[in-house]
Amino acid sequence: MVSFRLLFSLATIAGSAMACTDDATYQITLPNSQSPPQLQVVGCSYIKANTKKTSIRIANLCPAHSAKCPFSCGTCPTTSSPAPSSAPQASPSAKPSAAPQASPSAKPSGSTAPSAAPFGSPSAKPSQSMKPTVSCTDSATYTFKTFSGKMEKCSWMTKNPNATKDAARILKYCADAQTKFQCAKTCSNCRGCADDEGHTFVLPNVGKTVNCSYITKNFKRTATRRKNLCPLQGQACPKSCGYCPA
Repeated sequence: MVSFRLLFSLATIAGSAMACTDDATYQITLPNSQSPPQLQVVGCSYIKANTKKTSIRIANLCPAHSAKCPFSCGTCPTTSSPAPSSAPQASPSAKPSAAPQASPSAKPSGSTAPSAAPFGSPSAKPSQSMKPTVSCTDSATYTFKTFSGKMEKCSWMTKNPNATKDAARILKYCADAQTKFQCAKTCSNCRGCADDEGHTFVLPNVGKTVNCSYITKNFKRTATRRKNLCPLQGQACPKSCGYCPA
């Protein structure tokens, strides 16, 4: 018989391999140079769609999107196949050392009273972990340009009495990182507005790896860096990109 441990290991490896796939519903918002800017939304497969640009797209997009696009980003975990320690034996390796006894080997001590009386109350009160309160509201002053060219507030996305149209607006406009954080309640983005401390990205045409703080590191260049970098890095760097509600 094949050992249970070997079967379990093989099943675990097969499950891990099957689990490493891109999220088919996940969307990535790309910047472009049109004026006024127009959103371009793509799926994970875009990263490897052009083999000549795959390495550049992985460097620029995968730091922020590898969790949803592990296959396209090449971040699937690898697991080696363990070998069984030895071939299973057809029969037990040894006989029992002795026949079981019909009666217990020793008598109870005779003392049935507890060693000490239990305390009536716990010695200390349990500590209570206070979770920080995260504000989840829409900005009252933020406006964004719709595809028709009009400027609208967050509440416009849920203003239509048709729920299907509301859902379509939310899906379309919340894909933009700035709108997603400024309209946190409408976009159901209540995780808080803070930079991802572990996020890094490669500067275009420079090759240097930096984190979110680089965007605002030089006050005189903050506006230019936000314009050039935040369309791609805004999801992970909302605070440095100025996307947090005032």
